Amino acid sequence: MKINELKNLSIEELKHQLKMKQDNYQKLKFDNAISKLKNPLIINNFRKDIARIKTIIKSFKI
Repeated sequence: MKINELKNLSIEELKHQLKMKQDNYQKLKFDNAISKLKNPLIINNFRKDIARIKTIIKSFKI
């Protein structure tokens, strides 16, 4: 997701997105360890999305 889209969400929606992204990230890491993914860059994208969401949540708390 883009930062502008994330900034328009509420904190509860951001936390829900964060939980979903973290779950999917764990599944992808596990799947990649068992059998290589066709596009392993997806893992990097999920990690970056998680970092973006955490950053926006922190900025709301400040």
